[in-house]
Amino acid sequence: MSSEYLPIPANDGPAGERRYLCIHAHLYQPPRENPWLETIEEQPSAGPFHDWNARITSECYGPNTAARITDHQARILDIRNNYEQISFNIGPTLFSWLEEHAPMFYEEILAADARSAERRGGHGNAVAQVYNHVIMPLQTARDKHTQILWGMEDFRARFRRDPEGMWLAETAADTDSLEALADNGIKYTILAPRQAKAWRELDGTGGWRRGGIDPTRPYLCSLPSGRSIVLFFYDGPISQGVAFEGLLNNGEAFADRLASGFSRARRWPQLMHIATDGESYGHHHRHGEMALAYALHNIEKRNLAALTNYGEYLSLVTPTCEAQIWEESSWSCVHGVERWRSDCGCNSGGRPGWNQAWRGPLRAAYDIVKEKADEVFGREGERYFDDPWKARDAYINVLLDRDRVRVKEFLATHTAEALDAPERKLALRLLEMQRHSMLMYTSCAWFFDEVSGLETTQTMKYASRVLQLIAPYEPDLEDEFLAELAKAPSNIPEYGNGGEVYQRFIKPQEVDLSRVAANYALMNFDQQEAEATRQYCFDIVESEPALAWHGNARIKMSRLSVRNRTDGDMLDAVACVLHYGGHDFQCALATPFSSHDYKHIREEIFQKFQRGSLAEVLRTLDHYFGGRDYKMSDMFGECQRELLARVTQEGFVRFDSALAHMYDDNRKLMGYLLEVGAPTPKGFLAVAEYVLRSRLRDELEQFTVTENPARAMELAEEAQRLGTVHVVDETLLSQLTHILDQVFRRVAMAPLEENCRLANQVLDIVELLNAPLDLWEPQNIVFALVHDRVLPVRIQRQKAEATSDRNLRDLFDSMESGGRPRVMPELRALADRLKIAEAPLRREPAKKREVVLS
Repeated sequence: MSSEYLPIPANDGPAGERRYLCIHAHLYQPPRENPWLETIEEQPSAGPFHDWNARITSECYGPNTAARITDHQARILDIRNNYEQISFNIGPTLFSWLEEHAPMFYEEILAADARSAERRGGHGNAVAQVYNHVIMPLQTARDKHTQILWGMEDFRARFRRDPEGMWLAETAADTDSLEALADNGIKYTILAPRQAKAWRELDGTGGWRRGGIDPTRPYLCSLPSGRSIVLFFYDGPISQGVAFEGLLNNGEAFADRLASGFSRARRWPQLMHIATDGESYGHHHRHGEMALAYALHNIEKRNLAALTNYGEYLSLVTPTCEAQIWEESSWSCVHGVERWRSDCGCNSGGRPGWNQAWRGPLRAAYDIVKEKADEVFGREGERYFDDPWKARDAYINVLLDRDRVRVKEFLATHTAEALDAPERKLALRLLEMQRHSMLMYTSCAWFFDEVSGLETTQTMKYASRVLQLIAPYEPDLEDEFLAELAKAPSNIPEYGNGGEVYQRFIKPQEVDLSRVAANYALMNFDQQEAEATRQYCFDIVESEPALAWHGNARIKMSRLSVRNRTDGDMLDAVACVLHYGGHDFQCALATPFSSHDYKHIREEIFQKFQRGSLAEVLRTLDHYFGGRDYKMSDMFGECQRELLARVTQEGFVRFDSALAHMYDDNRKLMGYLLEVGAPTPKGFLAVAEYVLRSRLRDELEQFTVTENPARAMELAEEAQRLGTVHVVDETLLSQLTHILDQVFRRVAMAPLEENCRLANQVLDIVELLNAPLDLWEPQNIVFALVHDRVLPVRIQRQKAEATSDRNLRDLFDSMESGGRPRVMPELRALADRLKIAEAPLRREPAKKREVVLS
């Protein structure tokens, strides 16, 4: 390191020499929801996780809420929520998924921002993002405006404050996009250094200069409207080092590299800042969150810089320079924004010889759909809305909460007169058409190498949904769309082109309410009770069910009412399911009969079924129902697999008793064989594995009631003695995870001796079974208890709710006043077992922040 870059104390010397550091993480995943079901279906490529959101949450978003700092023995010295110390943005489509599927992490991220705002004068670490990661320079002015408004409103709803800054997808920018940001009150955005075209001093000394942009200072960008916005150009080389050069392999080296971005030669309050994909910290680089946590600790310990965020820095420092940008520029395409509309040569580098000539035709095909969708929305929307486009801007409030009352309030606000039910449905379908027409432009569709890729076909699904919604107004639009899409060549010969990819992979996935009804009827073929439930984005009410058996065959009839929660579309039907055994199902649907006819037809069909005449049953069904029959292959993927698992399990029931007898009859013999070192027949071991797994499942299921681990412990010991028997499967892992959560939540609420002892016993079972369980949350809880740190947010909330019980409140008070002396030995034993160091890492006190006048 040259003498020019020797570290100097962050707050020594004149105000102009003070140094600030900001690490920005762009956290984002493309929307992956099936547009008809509004849920992410299983993605095998993300295995062993259900989907890529789940996998990356486990590897990155979650670990950063409680990042470990460990010693050379891997014992935990400290646990830190990195979001409290870094700047970050989270894409709204990802954050909505986290809220539903990973609420524990969602709450920790929100709490981290709130704590950062408390410490930084109201300037929280979170930054807003345009809604669904579209390339802003390539969008219409109207869509730019909506993307910003939706991103801001989503941010307000979650973080409970106005956003100061906004992240542009791929940092793609042009003057119009910056104008739109400034017009909506956004103070700053973050760009790549190569996006700066020229700069000059604001005091008038010197003219515009090309090159030489300094990332340690903010730049004002004056806009044609007379407004302005602040631009932060991140440090390119160090950001590149984090993303691609292994800088996260060592936290101390990371801290040193960050400090090297400061210079004694500068005479202003420097802001050293980097920006990368947030997934670098744990997903792209294993344990990257730990390197980040240690680097932040190292920076504080050595006083290398004052950690800050962009909003706080702007409250302390006034820009003294201004900058111009290159129009239509971005951080991941050296050709500007060509990566999202042409074969510019930028790709992920995975397949030499492939080309991306499909990018232009794909965008052109989407533009055809978008132009018609906007035309139809503007024309038809006037039938229902005072101002269709203002209604679209406000539609984000419905997306944040689809409660029926909220939807009615929204429609009442934006319609001149009350709409009847059919009109409400048509109005909502127009808004859904607009939502999906923006989702289809999500940037990931063009980023990678192949038109049939996961991200590209995902946006084709959104296009398909738009075409489905617009069909009543533009019935021939799909043909026009396919003709253009056929010009997009695939790199995989058997796929041909984009049009063939669409027909092969997308069209079969289209969903209508009849398929939803049939899927539900097949899933519930053996349920005798009427019920109201929610399946995917559909509210389903079943009534008047009737079920009959004849040998191994079953028949069920019921009335179904299906309502799509997104657009209010409804279907009433009668369903009749025949199950011939195994995977052989058939479902017929009919439009509703009168109550009298329903009972008469059901009685006629059931009588023929009871006589064992399936041919007569089928003829009668064809007479009354007609139309298409649905089979198991027509079900939604995960429902189909769940139903298969159920009917498969039914086939095993008859064997359970026989296998249990076989195992019990041969236990002593198996024990003797092990004792003398003789080989155990593989058949014996297979039976033992099946029986012990089954009995463990039963015991663990009872544990939530009995909280007695003795029998489960015996079974675990028995499995261990057999040596080569592996009883742990996905179901057992799920049960053990649930039990761990239960017992450690009790420890957190009341770390009494008996609760800690129970937790240790459950850990004994986990170890005996050699179950690959994640002890991350138990470690968080015990670390907080042992070292008097803040408990996880959900535990705090549950404890607060529990204190409404007077007895529990008295218990907590007595424990806190007494310093928990009688629980500490058992708690320390838990801490030792969970590899938590007794002496935690000393945290530096927060440095006093002085206002810098400049």
